[in-house]
Amino acid sequence: MARRIAINKAGLRKYSNLDVAGYNELIGNLNNVLDKTSAENLKGVFMDAGRVLQRNAEANAAPHRKSSRLEANIFVAPGKEDKANILVGVKFKKAPEGFWLEYGTSREPAQPWWRPAVTASKPEMARIITDGMKKTIEDASH
Repeated sequence: MARRIAINKAGLRKYSNLDVAGYNELIGNLNNVLDKTSAENLKGVFMDAGRVLQRNAEANAAPHRKSSRLEANIFVAPGKEDKANILVGVKFKKAPEGFWLEYGTSREPAQPWWRPAVTASKPEMARIITDGMKKTIEDASH
């Protein structure tokens, strides 16, 4: 049975000279993992996942397009530099027909293309992000 150590002032004083083999290496590995999983190191993984959504949205938009503007204005871009995020979307000011197709108008019924692309992309995007993060963590811990 494992022995419990009280984590309070008295317990800390009692074990203040305790030497744990490998402690510094463990802390070094953990710091390395934290550094490698920072926003700038994972941005590429998220961009790869975002490109999946971009491709699916372009494919869904193609049959409905009234002009090639919609496909041309679907984008993926890095978000803020200090955050592990990306932006995937449509420049609706340049291609307002995307909104009209997605939600319909008083004259035309909705022909969703964006929301189905998001739904279809989720499994592959999740796999890309999971695999990328696992690889990043494994590389950092060696």
